[in-house]
Amino acid sequence: MPLPSRLSPEGLTWWQVVLYALIGNTLIASILWFAEIDDSYYSIWITSQAIGFSITSIHVVVAALLGSGRWTLPAMVAGVIGGVPLGVGLSSVICGPEIGTEFLGSGPAMLRYLAFGSLFSFPFFAFFKNRERIHALEQAQQEADLRSAEQKRSAVAAELRRLQAQIEPHFLFNTLANVQCLIESNPTAARDLLEQLNIHLRVGLKHSRATQTTLAEEFKLLESYLRIHAYRMGPRFRWELKLPDELRSVPFPPMLLQPLVENAVQHGIQPKVGNGKVALCARQEPDALVLSVADDGVGLHPKPGSSGFGLANIRERLALLFGPKARLDLKENANSGLTAELWIPRSDPAP
Repeated sequence: MPLPSRLSPEGLTWWQVVLYALIGNTLIASILWFAEIDDSYYSIWITSQAIGFSITSIHVVVAALLGSGRWTLPAMVAGVIGGVPLGVGLSSVICGPEIGTEFLGSGPAMLRYLAFGSLFSFPFFAFFKNRERIHALEQAQQEADLRSAEQKRSAVAAELRRLQAQIEPHFLFNTLANVQCLIESNPTAARDLLEQLNIHLRVGLKHSRATQTTLAEEFKLLESYLRIHAYRMGPRFRWELKLPDELRSVPFPPMLLQPLVENAVQHGIQPKVGNGKVALCARQEPDALVLSVADDGVGLHPKPGSSGFGLANIRERLALLFGPKARLDLKENANSGLTAELWIPRSDPAP
Protein backbone atom coordinates (compact mmCIF):
# COMPACT_ATOMS: atom_id res chain seq x y z
CA MET A 1 0.00 0.00 0.00
CA PRO A 2 1.57 3.35 -1.00
CA LEU A 3 2.29 5.94 1.64
CA PRO A 4 0.07 9.05 1.76
CA SER A 5 1.34 11.68 -0.68
CA ARG A 6 1.52 14.31 2.08
CA LEU A 7 4.18 12.17 3.80
CA SER A 8 6.30 11.94 0.66
CA PRO A 9 9.55 13.94 0.97
CA GLU A 10 9.70 16.81 -1.50
CA GLY A 11 11.80 15.89 -4.53
CA LEU A 12 12.68 12.40 -3.26
CA THR A 13 11.17 8.96 -3.44
CA TRP A 14 10.94 6.81 -0.34
CA TRP A 15 13.40 4.35 -1.78
CA GLN A 16 15.92 7.17 -2.17
CA VAL A 17 15.44 8.29 1.44
CA VAL A 18 15.85 4.73 2.72
CA LEU A 19 18.95 4.12 0.60
CA TYR A 20 20.63 7.40 1.58
CA ALA A 21 19.83 6.82 5.27
CA LEU A 22 21.17 3.26 5.13
CA ILE A 23 24.43 4.38 3.55
CA GLY A 24 24.77 7.36 5.90
CA ASN A 25 24.07 5.32 9.01
CA THR A 26 26.63 2.74 7.94
CA LEU A 27 29.19 5.50 7.40
CA ILE A 28 28.50 6.89 10.90
CA ALA A 29 28.85 3.41 12.43
CA SER A 30 32.21 2.95 10.68
CA ILE A 31 33.48 6.33 11.94
CA LEU A 32 32.45 5.52 15.54
CA TRP A 33 33.99 2.05 15.36
CA PHE A 34 37.30 3.42 14.03
CA ALA A 35 37.16 5.98 16.86
CA GLU A 36 37.68 2.94 19.13
CA ILE A 37 34.37 2.96 20.93
CA ASP A 38 34.39 -0.05 23.18
CA ASP A 39 31.73 -2.10 21.45
CA SER A 40 31.36 -4.55 18.58
CA TYR A 41 30.85 -3.22 15.06
CA TYR A 42 27.57 -5.12 14.85
CA SER A 43 26.19 -3.39 17.93
CA ILE A 44 27.37 0.02 16.72
CA TRP A 45 25.90 -0.58 13.25
CA ILE A 46 22.50 -1.67 14.64
CA THR A 47 22.40 1.31 17.01
CA SER A 48 23.36 3.71 14.22
CA GLN A 49 20.69 2.33 11.90
CA ALA A 50 18.00 2.38 14.59
CA ILE A 51 18.75 5.95 15.65
CA GLY A 52 19.24 7.21 12.08
CA PHE A 53 16.00 5.76 10.73
CA SER A 54 14.08 6.89 13.81
CA ILE A 55 15.34 10.47 13.39
CA THR A 56 14.51 10.43 9.65
CA SER A 57 11.02 8.98 10.17
CA ILE A 58 10.07 11.45 12.91
CA HIS A 59 11.53 14.31 10.84
CA VAL A 60 9.34 13.45 7.84
CA VAL A 61 6.20 12.91 9.92
CA VAL A 62 6.64 16.20 11.82
CA ALA A 63 7.28 18.07 8.55
CA ALA A 64 4.05 16.62 7.14
CA LEU A 65 2.11 17.56 10.29
CA LEU A 66 3.45 21.10 10.05
CA GLY A 67 1.91 21.20 6.58
CA SER A 68 5.06 21.79 4.55
CA GLY A 69 6.16 18.25 3.80
CA ARG A 70 9.66 19.68 3.43
CA TRP A 71 12.99 19.32 5.18
CA THR A 72 12.88 22.01 7.86
CA LEU A 73 15.08 22.79 10.85
CA PRO A 74 12.24 22.47 13.44
CA ALA A 75 11.40 19.06 12.03
CA MET A 76 15.05 18.04 12.27
CA VAL A 77 15.23 19.13 15.95
CA ALA A 78 12.05 17.17 16.68
CA GLY A 79 13.55 14.19 14.86
CA VAL A 80 16.71 14.26 17.01
CA ILE A 81 14.87 14.72 20.31
CA GLY A 82 12.37 11.96 19.57
CA GLY A 83 14.46 9.75 17.33
CA VAL A 84 17.47 9.24 19.62
CA PRO A 85 15.51 7.69 22.54
CA LEU A 86 13.39 5.69 20.10
CA GLY A 87 16.47 4.42 18.25
CA VAL A 88 18.20 3.50 21.52
CA GLY A 89 15.12 1.57 22.59
CA LEU A 90 14.99 -0.34 19.30
CA SER A 91 18.70 -1.21 19.44
CA SER A 92 18.25 -2.39 23.04
CA VAL A 93 15.62 -4.83 21.88
CA ILE A 94 17.90 -6.17 19.15
CA CYS A 95 21.34 -6.03 20.76
CA GLY A 96 20.56 -6.28 24.44
CA PRO A 97 19.42 -3.99 27.28
CA GLU A 98 22.90 -2.65 28.02
CA ILE A 99 22.52 0.19 25.49
CA GLY A 100 19.22 1.32 26.94
CA THR A 101 20.51 1.00 30.48
CA GLU A 102 23.52 3.16 29.66
CA PHE A 103 21.33 5.76 27.98
CA LEU A 104 18.86 5.99 30.85
CA GLY A 105 21.27 5.51 33.74
CA SER A 106 23.68 8.31 33.03
CA GLY A 107 23.11 11.95 32.19
CA PRO A 108 26.41 12.29 30.28
CA ALA A 109 25.62 9.18 28.24
CA MET A 110 22.21 10.60 27.29
CA LEU A 111 23.77 13.90 26.30
CA ARG A 112 26.42 12.08 24.29
CA TYR A 113 23.79 10.21 22.30
CA LEU A 114 21.85 13.44 21.69
CA ALA A 115 25.07 15.23 20.66
CA PHE A 116 26.01 12.47 18.24
CA GLY A 117 22.46 12.46 16.86
CA SER A 118 22.55 16.23 16.28
CA LEU A 119 26.09 16.20 14.89
CA PHE A 120 25.44 13.49 12.34
CA SER A 121 21.89 14.61 11.49
CA PHE A 122 22.92 18.03 10.26
CA PRO A 123 24.97 16.88 7.20
CA PHE A 124 22.11 14.63 6.11
CA PHE A 125 19.62 17.43 6.69
CA ALA A 126 21.77 19.72 4.53
CA PHE A 127 22.02 17.01 1.83
CA PHE A 128 18.28 16.39 1.69
CA LYS A 129 17.56 20.12 1.84
CA ASN A 130 19.86 20.68 -1.12
CA ARG A 131 18.12 17.92 -3.08
CA GLU A 132 14.82 19.58 -2.27
CA ARG A 133 16.04 22.94 -3.56
CA ILE A 134 17.36 21.35 -6.76
CA HIS A 135 13.99 19.67 -7.26
CA ALA A 136 12.18 22.99 -6.75
CA LEU A 137 14.46 24.69 -9.29
CA GLU A 138 13.92 21.86 -11.80
CA GLN A 139 10.16 22.10 -11.35
CA ALA A 140 10.25 25.87 -11.83
CA GLN A 141 12.34 25.43 -14.99
CA GLN A 142 9.97 22.78 -16.36
CA GLU A 143 6.98 25.03 -15.72
CA ALA A 144 8.78 27.93 -17.41
CA ASP A 145 9.62 25.69 -20.40
CA LEU A 146 6.00 24.54 -20.65
CA ARG A 147 4.76 28.14 -20.56
CA SER A 148 7.30 29.13 -23.20
CA ALA A 149 6.33 26.20 -25.43
CA GLU A 150 2.63 27.02 -25.05
CA GLN A 151 3.26 30.66 -25.90
CA LYS A 152 5.26 29.60 -28.95
CA ARG A 153 2.50 27.24 -30.09
CA SER A 154 -0.07 30.00 -29.67
CA ALA A 155 2.10 32.44 -31.61
CA VAL A 156 2.64 29.91 -34.42
CA ALA A 157 -1.09 29.13 -34.58
CA ALA A 158 -1.95 32.83 -34.76
CA GLU A 159 0.66 33.42 -37.47
CA LEU A 160 -0.59 30.47 -39.50
CA ARG A 161 -4.16 31.76 -39.28
CA ARG A 162 -2.96 35.16 -40.48
CA LEU A 163 -0.99 33.67 -43.38
CA GLN A 164 -3.81 31.32 -44.35
CA ALA A 165 -6.30 34.19 -44.32
CA GLN A 166 -4.13 35.95 -46.92
CA ILE A 167 -4.34 32.94 -49.26
CA GLU A 168 -8.05 32.09 -49.17
CA PRO A 169 -9.51 35.42 -50.40
CA HIS A 170 -7.03 35.49 -53.30
CA PHE A 171 -8.58 32.56 -55.16
CA LEU A 172 -12.15 33.53 -54.26
CA PHE A 173 -11.81 37.14 -55.41
CA ASN A 174 -10.11 36.19 -58.68
CA THR A 175 -12.78 33.61 -59.50
CA LEU A 176 -15.62 36.01 -58.69
CA ALA A 177 -13.96 38.62 -60.89
CA ASN A 178 -13.97 36.09 -63.75
CA VAL A 179 -17.64 35.34 -63.13
CA GLN A 180 -18.40 39.06 -63.18
CA CYS A 181 -16.71 39.40 -66.54
CA LEU A 182 -18.72 36.48 -67.95
CA ILE A 183 -22.12 37.66 -66.70
CA GLU A 184 -22.64 40.05 -69.61
CA SER A 185 -20.76 38.22 -72.35
CA ASN A 186 -21.77 34.64 -71.58
CA PRO A 187 -24.40 34.22 -68.83
CA THR A 188 -24.53 30.44 -69.31
CA ALA A 189 -20.79 30.14 -68.79
CA ALA A 190 -21.04 32.41 -65.76
CA ARG A 191 -23.74 30.19 -64.25
CA ASP A 192 -21.76 27.00 -64.89
CA LEU A 193 -18.61 28.57 -63.45
CA LEU A 194 -20.52 29.60 -60.33
CA GLU A 195 -21.72 26.02 -59.98
CA GLN A 196 -18.13 24.75 -60.15
CA LEU A 197 -17.09 27.39 -57.65
CA ASN A 198 -19.86 26.25 -55.31
CA ILE A 199 -18.56 22.68 -55.52
CA HIS A 200 -15.03 23.88 -54.82
CA LEU A 201 -16.10 25.94 -51.80
CA ARG A 202 -18.10 23.06 -50.33
CA VAL A 203 -15.04 20.83 -50.53
CA GLY A 204 -12.68 23.52 -49.24
CA LEU A 205 -14.85 24.77 -46.40
CA LYS A 206 -14.61 21.43 -44.62
CA HIS A 207 -10.93 21.82 -43.92
CA SER A 208 -9.84 25.31 -45.00
CA ARG A 209 -9.95 26.54 -41.39
CA ALA A 210 -8.28 23.45 -39.99
CA THR A 211 -4.61 23.39 -39.04
CA GLN A 212 -4.05 20.02 -40.73
CA THR A 213 -5.64 17.90 -43.43
CA THR A 214 -4.37 15.03 -45.61
CA LEU A 215 -2.75 14.96 -49.02
CA ALA A 216 -5.83 13.20 -50.43
CA GLU A 217 -8.11 16.01 -49.25
CA GLU A 218 -5.70 18.68 -50.49
CA PHE A 219 -5.50 17.05 -53.93
CA LYS A 220 -9.29 16.80 -54.04
CA LEU A 221 -9.57 20.52 -53.38
CA LEU A 222 -7.00 21.34 -56.07
CA GLU A 223 -8.76 19.06 -58.54
CA SER A 224 -11.92 21.16 -58.21
CA TYR A 225 -9.82 24.29 -58.61
CA LEU A 226 -8.24 23.00 -61.83
CA ARG A 227 -11.62 21.96 -63.18
CA ILE A 228 -12.79 25.56 -62.83
CA HIS A 229 -9.86 26.78 -64.92
CA ALA A 230 -10.28 23.97 -67.41
CA TYR A 231 -13.87 25.12 -67.92
CA ARG A 232 -12.84 28.76 -68.30
CA MET A 233 -9.91 28.20 -70.69
CA GLY A 234 -11.40 25.35 -72.69
CA PRO A 235 -9.50 22.62 -74.54
CA ARG A 236 -6.20 24.51 -74.52
CA PHE A 237 -5.81 23.83 -70.79
CA ARG A 238 -4.86 20.39 -69.51
CA TRP A 239 -4.01 19.20 -66.01
CA GLU A 240 -2.75 16.08 -64.29
CA LEU A 241 -2.64 14.88 -60.66
CA LYS A 242 -0.35 12.10 -59.40
CA LEU A 243 -0.78 10.99 -55.79
CA PRO A 244 0.51 7.51 -54.87
CA ASP A 245 -1.87 5.49 -52.69
CA GLU A 246 0.68 5.18 -49.89
CA LEU A 247 0.80 8.98 -49.54
CA ARG A 248 -2.93 9.69 -49.54
CA SER A 249 -3.27 9.65 -45.74
CA VAL A 250 -0.12 11.68 -45.05
CA PRO A 251 -0.97 14.70 -42.83
CA PHE A 252 -0.57 18.01 -44.63
CA PRO A 253 -1.21 21.70 -43.87
CA PRO A 254 -4.27 23.02 -45.74
CA MET A 255 -3.96 25.63 -48.48
CA LEU A 256 -0.19 25.19 -48.75
CA LEU A 257 -0.16 23.94 -52.35
CA GLN A 258 -2.90 26.12 -53.78
CA PRO A 259 -0.76 29.29 -54.27
CA LEU A 260 1.70 27.23 -56.35
CA VAL A 261 -1.09 25.88 -58.53
CA GLU A 262 -2.54 29.38 -58.84
CA ASN A 263 0.82 30.76 -59.95
CA ALA A 264 1.23 27.95 -62.49
CA VAL A 265 -2.17 28.71 -64.01
CA GLN A 266 -2.20 32.51 -63.82
CA HIS A 267 1.44 33.36 -64.42
CA GLY A 268 2.43 30.34 -66.52
CA ILE A 269 -0.48 29.07 -68.63
CA GLN A 270 -2.81 32.05 -69.00
CA PRO A 271 -0.21 34.40 -70.59
CA LYS A 272 0.92 31.66 -72.98
CA VAL A 273 -0.30 31.53 -76.56
CA GLY A 274 -1.51 28.02 -77.30
CA ASN A 275 -2.02 24.94 -75.19
CA GLY A 276 -0.73 24.56 -71.67
CA LYS A 277 -0.59 21.94 -68.93
CA VAL A 278 -0.24 21.92 -65.14
CA ALA A 279 0.95 18.74 -63.39
CA LEU A 280 0.79 18.22 -59.63
CA CYS A 281 2.80 15.29 -58.28
CA ALA A 282 3.67 13.87 -54.84
CA ARG A 283 6.59 11.53 -54.21
CA GLN A 284 8.52 10.19 -51.25
CA GLU A 285 12.29 10.68 -51.14
CA PRO A 286 14.49 8.95 -48.53
CA ASP A 287 14.58 12.00 -46.27
CA ALA A 288 11.68 14.15 -47.45
CA LEU A 289 8.20 14.35 -48.90
CA VAL A 290 8.39 16.20 -52.23
CA LEU A 291 5.42 17.93 -53.86
CA SER A 292 5.93 19.43 -57.29
CA VAL A 293 3.78 21.77 -59.39
CA ALA A 294 5.02 21.92 -62.97
CA ASP A 295 3.70 23.89 -65.94
CA ASP A 296 4.80 24.35 -69.53
CA GLY A 297 3.87 28.02 -69.63
CA VAL A 298 5.91 31.16 -70.17
CA GLY A 299 8.30 30.47 -67.31
CA LEU A 300 9.43 32.64 -64.45
CA HIS A 301 10.53 36.17 -65.19
CA PRO A 302 12.88 37.83 -64.64
CA LYS A 303 14.70 34.99 -62.88
CA PRO A 304 14.18 32.03 -60.51
CA GLY A 305 13.63 33.17 -56.95
CA SER A 306 11.37 36.08 -57.89
CA SER A 307 8.47 36.60 -55.51
CA GLY A 308 5.16 35.64 -57.06
CA PHE A 309 1.96 35.96 -55.08
CA GLY A 310 2.00 33.57 -52.14
CA LEU A 311 5.62 32.36 -52.48
CA ALA A 312 6.89 34.34 -49.50
CA ASN A 313 3.78 33.22 -47.66
CA ILE A 314 4.56 29.57 -48.40
CA ARG A 315 8.15 29.92 -47.23
CA GLU A 316 6.96 31.47 -43.97
CA ARG A 317 4.50 28.65 -43.37
CA LEU A 318 7.11 26.01 -44.19
CA ALA A 319 9.53 27.52 -41.66
CA LEU A 320 6.85 27.73 -38.98
CA LEU A 321 5.52 24.22 -39.55
CA PHE A 322 8.57 22.15 -40.43
CA GLY A 323 11.64 24.16 -39.43
CA PRO A 324 14.64 25.37 -41.45
CA LYS A 325 15.15 22.14 -43.41
CA ALA A 326 11.87 22.56 -45.30
CA ARG A 327 12.22 24.55 -48.50
CA LEU A 328 10.56 25.75 -51.67
CA ASP A 329 12.63 25.36 -54.85
CA LEU A 330 11.81 27.09 -58.16
CA LYS A 331 13.45 26.05 -61.40
CA GLU A 332 12.72 26.77 -65.05
CA ASN A 333 12.11 23.72 -67.20
CA ALA A 334 14.39 22.85 -70.11
CA ASN A 335 11.74 23.45 -72.80
CA SER A 336 9.33 25.90 -71.23
CA GLY A 337 7.56 26.62 -68.00
CA LEU A 338 8.42 26.37 -64.34
CA THR A 339 8.56 23.67 -61.68
CA ALA A 340 7.99 24.53 -58.02
CA GLU A 341 8.94 21.88 -55.47
CA LEU A 342 8.11 21.71 -51.77
CA TRP A 343 10.64 19.68 -49.78
CA ILE A 344 9.23 18.66 -46.39
CA PRO A 345 11.66 16.76 -44.13
CA ARG A 346 10.56 13.45 -42.67
CA SER A 347 10.08 14.68 -39.14
CA ASP A 348 7.29 15.97 -36.92
CA PRO A 349 6.02 19.50 -37.54
CA ALA A 350 7.32 22.27 -35.32
CA PRO A 351 5.17 22.89 -32.18
